[in-house]
Amino acid sequence: IRYIDVGTKAGPDTPHQLRISEDGKYWYVVFINNNVIQKFRCSDDKLVANIPLTPLAAGTGSVDQLNWNTFRISHSGKFAYVVSWADNGVVAAVDLVNNKLLHYLPGIFNPHGIELNSNEDVLYVGGQTGNYIYQIDSAFTNVQTISLENGLAPNQTSKLDANDLLLPRNYQDSLFITCPKSNEVRVFSISKNSVVKIIPTANNPLEIVYSKKSN
Repeated sequence: IRYIDVGTKAGPDTPHQLRISEDGKYWYVVFINNNVIQKFRCSDDKLVANIPLTPLAAGTGSVDQLNWNTFRISHSGKFAYVVSWADNGVVAAVDLVNNKLLHYLPGIFNPHGIELNSNEDVLYVGGQTGNYIYQIDSAFTNVQTISLENGLAPNQTSKLDANDLLLPRNYQDSLFITCPKSNEVRVFSISKNSVVKIIPTANNPLEIVYSKKSN
């Protein structure tokens, strides 16, 4: 067992989520109290790059943001899509090969949890204090809000609170969404654009991962 220093600050950067690229070569970490995503080699845990998540960090503007909470890496390992969980939340896209910020989308209310469709041209983001998810094209030109309660409009006085999202390779049409307020996982059909199944869970389901071994 060993510990690895992460972050760029003298004080606490507060690392929050880690993910490994599918090729197993790199691992990444985002921070509640920093504006970069860090890239490390899996072979020796050495820092490879500090990749900017905001215009200020990229040196292209004065806009900044903290509370980077969840992210998803593309299957190719070339891109990551990162969420800042705040009332005035942000979704950012970064180039993991050239270590640069590609897109920065503010004005997303309390986003949390993010997933890519199988073609990797559409992002789905949870609405942490709502009954909906956001649908965003990968070029960040269009944002839609989709209700997880069939027949009801998207709203922020929700009994669901979509927290985390997962689209396993074996279920290309089924987006699994944890709902801690209602103690369930909702299965959203991408092709039907609606919830097709509700799975009751124990109290307060939050993050979700997929086991390839047991499917």
